[in-house]
Amino acid sequence: MEYLNINKVKLKNALSIIENPIIEDLLYEIVLFLSVEQRSDGIFTIREVTLKTRVRIYDEFQDHIKELIDKGYIEKVKSTMYKVLNHPW
Repeated sequence: MEYLNINKVKLKNALSIIENPIIEDLLYEIVLFLSVEQRSDGIFTIREVTLKTRVRIYDEFQDHIKELIDKGYIEKVKSTMYKVLNHPW
């Protein structure tokens, strides 16, 4: 996984002002905490995402993960572990 390129980040994400969140806003927060922690493998757990992110779109968290997988941003590695495949930043 590549780290964030701050020149490609939207202003709303950089300032953390997200009124109407979309799934890419959640992806940004995932990539951000992985970048801050210098985890270039891109692997994260569901628990980490629930604790380290604020964006919520659906009532069930699994719906967020399913949409990220459907859009090709992440893949399932183990039962509760996922890996970021790509991101727009």
